[in-house]
Amino acid sequence: YSQFLQWKGDVWSNSNPLLLIVDAPKSVAAVFIQVVTENGGIPHYWLAEQGFDLETSDPENIVSSDSDHDGYTTAQEYVLGTSPTNAESTFTVSVKDPSGFDIEFGSQTGRLYSVEYSTDLAIPDWNTLTNGIPGSGELIEVIDNDYDSSRFYRVKVQMEE
Repeated sequence: YSQFLQWKGDVWSNSNPLLLIVDAPKSVAAVFIQVVTENGGIPHYWLAEQGFDLETSDPENIVSSDSDHDGYTTAQEYVLGTSPTNAESTFTVSVKDPSGFDIEFGSQTGRLYSVEYSTDLAIPDWNTLTNGIPGSGELIEVIDNDYDSSRFYRVKVQMEE
């Protein structure tokens, strides 16, 4: 699930195969990159780990489909850290303290989490409560100290760069 990118070190050209005259000590290394989909940058190795047959199915079609019919595409499930082949695998947000806004949700390493709020769902603008919380593989707890019962909340997940 990797592909050759280039040669590094004491090389004169980046041709493949590498032609190298060893007339003195040389340092040469092959650089490989992970193969990912064009749509969402989903690693092919992850798709294979999830049970998708990349020999007979187009990875681009796989990532844009909802294999387990839970409302999320395979690409979205990758970002969320859920299984694209198990509808029971979900991203869950729990309210811990109903008298205020105290929620928690599971996190995945390699992701950043943000909590946003709005007072009117008819307006597309959301305000940031927290931003860029790195996932740790543990539960994340967020408290809104300015809790207002007329607020709506959402959690956004994105891959770390």
